[in-house]
Amino acid sequence: MVDKVKKVFGKIHVLDIIFVVLLIVVVIVVGMKLSIPREETIVNSTDIGLGNKDKQVVNITMITEPYEITLLNEIDIAAKLVENKDYIDGEVLSVEIVDHVVTKVDNNGDKVTKAHPYLKKAIVVAKATVSYKEPIYKLGTLGITENKEYHLNTNKVKLTTIITEIARIED
Repeated sequence: MVDKVKKVFGKIHVLDIIFVVLLIVVVIVVGMKLSIPREETIVNSTDIGLGNKDKQVVNITMITEPYEITLLNEIDIAAKLVENKDYIDGEVLSVEIVDHVVTKVDNNGDKVTKAHPYLKKAIVVAKATVSYKEPIYKLGTLGITENKEYHLNTNKVKLTTIITEIARIED
């Protein structure tokens, strides 16, 4: 039965010819794709939200999630802000530790609001130089906005915070 397969000129199988032709086509197509110069895409940076790198000095007010008081005491005034193990242009101006107020239902079914016995929050104000393109501020490589989460990193602490205010410092 193998001898019945069609041969060209009595020596080469038709399937071998088809395979060789397909292989040549694939090589030509790949060669053309690799040899065609690619157009470089030019992006107009003014069209991108962060393209305009207008530098501004701002005060960033943030409130931490509830933490134990010992951790919050580690936030040093004048501590430099850190991102990806590098210092960025910012430092802590002030730290105020406040009660973490919780609301619970007591045994009588009454709602009770009081300070948590061992968890506190810190209100931290940092001064930083940021890039600005309305309405986005960029601190280091992160875009920051009010009412959004921000990870406050210094050389001693890493805390999750919510930015409550970004206020431009007038020259």
